[in-house]
Amino acid sequence: MDISNLLSGAIGAILGTIVTAIVSYHIFYRQTRVESNRIFLQDIVKVLQRIYVLGLTGRKIPDEDINFLLSFKVVAFKDFAIICKGLDAINKMIIQYNEGVEQTITKTVTSHLELSAKEDLSKEIRNLILRIRRLT
Repeated sequence: MDISNLLSGAIGAILGTIVTAIVSYHIFYRQTRVESNRIFLQDIVKVLQRIYVLGLTGRKIPDEDINFLLSFKVVAFKDFAIICKGLDAINKMIIQYNEGVEQTITKTVTSHLELSAKEDLSKEIRNLILRIRRLT
């Protein structure tokens, strides 16, 4: 009887240790993922704010900002599917906006494409930033 009790206790301790280790690893993994997501999201918000300001001032949006938004989609977790769709829409609008700015520069009159793309871009940026704030 003593050996079976000792064996049962040892097996229970081993199983308890394994379960605790698995749960601790899972919690650590989730926390690390949340923190890294916050860093990504803060960087995206900064770039979106810069794009918004450039749109307000009628300046062309640099390729570095566009490339940053595209690079986020490469590293984004599946949790960010909604944000990635928003980034796709913003990237398309940035192209239209930049074309409108080019037309404005060549015509010396504000183009219709720039104005309409600026409004759509501002709206999409505001919506995406609200979604990001809900995540953090």
